[in-house]
Amino acid sequence: MLLVLNSTTLDVFSTGVILRRLKTGRWKEIPNSPNHGAGFNVIYVNKKQFMRSHVIAKCFLEGFPEKGAYICHTDGNRLNSSLSNLLWRYNTDRDGRPRTKPLVLAMIQLFGVHAVTIEGETVLLALDHTSEHLSQSLKEGSDILLKILKKYNCKLLWVDENQVSVV
Repeated sequence: MLLVLNSTTLDVFSTGVILRRLKTGRWKEIPNSPNHGAGFNVIYVNKKQFMRSHVIAKCFLEGFPEKGAYICHTDGNRLNSSLSNLLWRYNTDRDGRPRTKPLVLAMIQLFGVHAVTIEGETVLLALDHTSEHLSQSLKEGSDILLKILKKYNCKLLWVDENQVSVV
């Protein structure tokens, strides 16, 4: 879908890919890498920032307002901007509970993206028994993990021998 932002033409795909039309008429893909302090990919158009997820939501998510809304990445990965991973909510819908996104990002940095999944408001960790941060023999976790849990006021709950829930 073609979108014009500040006189720049973008070709936006539901997979999360965005192409920019250059002055020469050629198209160039905008790389999807974290370039914002919060881990998002931000696209710069004429010195103005646009979040990749917001550009895709603006093109494909029905009813997405210009202001007063935010994007939820259902898998917690802020770089996964495919349409199937995006939901939008009004800012007024925030209920004051601690958001799981910072906790998820901290867990992804510690354990890797493939070990962390989200089910609703629950963060699940698939255990790697060789992890220095968490194993069957170390039920409480490493010092780093304990600091993260304390910061976000969370506890570990063992689901089974290969999975831990962070509640």
